[in-house]
Amino acid sequence: MTTPPRPYSVHPATRMAQDWVSALPSKTGKTLDDWRVIIRDAKIAERKELIDYLKREWQFGTNQAIWLADIAQGNEDSIAMSSEAGYLAVAESWIQNQYAGKKEHLRPVYNHILTVAMNIGEDVNACPTKTYTSLFRHYAFGQIKPTTNSRIDLGLALGAEPPLGKLIETGGAAKGDRITHRIALTTIDDIDDEVHHWLQMAYQMDE
Repeated sequence: MTTPPRPYSVHPATRMAQDWVSALPSKTGKTLDDWRVIIRDAKIAERKELIDYLKREWQFGTNQAIWLADIAQGNEDSIAMSSEAGYLAVAESWIQNQYAGKKEHLRPVYNHILTVAMNIGEDVNACPTKTYTSLFRHYAFGQIKPTTNSRIDLGLALGAEPPLGKLIETGGAAKGDRITHRIALTTIDDIDDEVHHWLQMAYQMDE
């Protein structure tokens, strides 16, 4: 079974969360642990109510209130994303869960396309989430997602490139999404020269 040439990298969202935690004392006068105490003392069990409380009483933005509420209430994914060590500790388990059960036969396909992508350049970073793996250079230029029990979709950031051959438009360009096209992969044999070409192009466009 093919294995990627380098370990997973820390997701940019984790670095953003770390920066936000570091800035909490200067911006709010309180550390993350202080906020945990405040939330505990508020005795609000309902997640939505807690988020509304943080926005209303403490003027947090929506995303910050959601993240802080989830951290305080022990959401494992949010806790993992709040530190580099925590993220890297769960990244592989997310991949194992994605390719378990009826999708287990897709794991070699995932490993192979991941290796192809990471071999394009030393600046390629693979960053798993719970449902897919993002490929970053400066920004996300690719995405590997087990969409069905029989298919992985290789998403690519190709802008206005017309769909040719295996390339399928996702509708992402019209919505302003980074990922604009996809290629369906069901076996390792699907990862041919055409797939290599489009993956290389997406990488080069992310300069």
